Amino acid sequence: MAAPAALAATRAGAGRAAAGPARRLTRRASSAAASAAAAGGQPSLFSAGRVALLERPPARVGAPTAAAATTTPRRPPLPDDRLWRTGAFAAQVHPDLPAAASVTGWARSLLARGAGGDPPLDAGTGGDAGDTARPASSTPWVVRTVAAQTRSLETLEARLLAAAAGTPGVSPPADALLLVSGGDPARRLGLPAWAGGARTDAVAMLRAAKRMQGGGGLPSRLALWCVANPLTEGGAGRAAEKVDAGAAALLTQPPLGCWAAWEGWYADADRRGVTRAAAVVAGLALPTTAAGFAFWVGLAGAGGVEGVAGGLGALGSAAAAGQGSEFALQTARAELDRLAGMPGIAGVHVMPVSQGGRGVAERLVEDGALNQWGRWASQMTKI
Repeated sequence: MAAPAALAATRAGAGRAAAGPARRLTRRASSAAASAAAAGGQPSLFSAGRVALLERPPARVGAPTAAAATTTPRRPPLPDDRLWRTGAFAAQVHPDLPAAASVTGWARSLLARGAGGDPPLDAGTGGDAGDTARPASSTPWVVRTVAAQTRSLETLEARLLAAAAGTPGVSPPADALLLVSGGDPARRLGLPAWAGGARTDAVAMLRAAKRMQGGGGLPSRLALWCVANPLTEGGAGRAAEKVDAGAAALLTQPPLGCWAAWEGWYADADRRGVTRAAAVVAGLALPTTAAGFAFWVGLAGAGGVEGVAGGLGALGSAAAAGQGSEFALQTARAELDRLAGMPGIAGVHVMPVSQGGRGVAERLVEDGALNQWGRWASQMTKI
């Protein structure tokens, strides 16, 4: 066993080792904020306190017409319009889905374009709802996701420009871009670039976006965000790298009941200064069935993480008894309370990807469970 003095010295050394990167991240964040202010950039979404974000499905919309300048463009209704109209959410986050969700679909896409080709510029994405369904009293952010998938950096730079600009008369410019590696099957298979696999990642996209902002290609007011996976990353080193590359916020995978892994990541992020240099936004999944829970486990790659089996079994039993929605509601309330006790958490990202999940989210709004998560909560209307 190490002597007490030696053990104390070891701990002090580890603390000093973490303090250097933490100070560097904090200085970078302060410098970025000052630069944005000098350039007339908008203040951070998180500057006035904690907020709630809503994941919204992509909506296919038509190209703008000559009448678009004088009329409100029509779009297909989204399944969460009712939830969005409550005014409980400070931002809408729109996904950038892969061109193919399965290995079979990916193979067909690869054969169609050739192993070295890019997916079409608009593959996997749709337009978004803009603010047409939102109460006029608030000014929520529009956040568009740009996923690397298997695209080249050149293609991604064009995609960044398009996502930032929006479509005149159809969807407004973005306030933030969420830069992610993406869930393309080729990435999950780990294929090399020459075989149609990954050619870049979120950190490379961040650096490219920062260069484009410096050169005037992207607006300086545009916030750049990334994601983090506390369940599988084994520490916040990757998150710190993203923040150092320019990420102003990190949206995380939901805890899914795996609190040992999630809180371990959070503690490391706090120790490294990540929670002070960037806004950490915790994901909130709302599965009401065992299949829904399994979907989130697969998405997070958390199959072997401590806590998954217990969560899956508990929700499965509740759903079998017709109590899946009630179980999901109580679980979400407990997660919100637990996250609220972590001072480094700047917000929650509510992700109701099913009809059952949307019902749970509506109940969270109705009973005030989201009140501690945003200045928009005081403007909420009755559903």
